[in-house]
Amino acid sequence: MSLCIGVKTFIASTLPAGSCDDRGIPQISSSINLIGKFFKLTNFRHKNLCQYLDIIKGTRERIVIASEHYFKCLRDVDPEKIKKKIPSIMSDVLSGLEYLSMRNITHRNLSPNNIFLDSENNAKLGDYGLFYLSDCNCDVPFPIGYIFKHHF
Repeated sequence: MSLCIGVKTFIASTLPAGSCDDRGIPQISSSINLIGKFFKLTNFRHKNLCQYLDIIKGTRERIVIASEHYFKCLRDVDPEKIKKKIPSIMSDVLSGLEYLSMRNITHRNLSPNNIFLDSENNAKLGDYGLFYLSDCNCDVPFPIGYIFKHHF
């Protein structure tokens, strides 16, 4: 089976040129803060999480995040067709959430859109840790749950 990659892109908040904190220390840009935190997420390995692969800073604070991607998500599945798998899918979701919780990461955007199903209908969580990356939404000019997604 070949790996499919999903890509998300958004703009980090910008700081005025020469911004300093209360003590006069120059502030680090929001995009650099995001990149610094991202590498914690790339170390997460769990059978029920989509693996984060890379992050790139583009021009003008644009951030691009690449992750493992599956084309089937819970939103697209007829519940009648997977009725017998629902307990297993719920167990997978809870297992992924428990793994994140043990690492002090909350999902903050759990929905049928980002619960993916692999070829054997095993659930994999995507879009986790974005609230953590964005410093509780302080490093982005919008609520992190409303990221416009590009999937290739």
